[in-house]
Amino acid sequence: MATNSTLRFEVSGYSADDVPVKLIHRCGFCGWSRDAGSEVMIAPHCGACGCMLESTPEDAIRTAGARPAFAVTRASRLAKPLALLVVATLLVAAGRAGYTTGGITSAVVATALMAFLLLPFARRS
Repeated sequence: MATNSTLRFEVSGYSADDVPVKLIHRCGFCGWSRDAGSEVMIAPHCGACGCMLESTPEDAIRTAGARPAFAVTRASRLAKPLALLVVATLLVAAGRAGYTTGGITSAVVATALMAFLLLPFARRS
């Protein structure tokens, strides 16, 4: 004859709702961060670059590092002039291609389109 028996488990310590977790809202693009009380974000955009923020536990930031791996910590003296030279070359090339194709109007449109495509690479100083 089979009898019904019930298993009892006792759990001691913290439950998932009792453990305090310190959160940080962090930008994965530029590394900007702010302290947070919850994962929910009223203003989900970065204060420095405008990208979307991610909610991360503070412990994960400490172990992984505060800045993303692709962030440049120190640029050389030639980085800014070389970047400006590349941008100027691309803008002139787009303008010349537009002028060759359809005159001054196409040159203005091609240059504006190239400037628009280069916007994600612009940085605020």
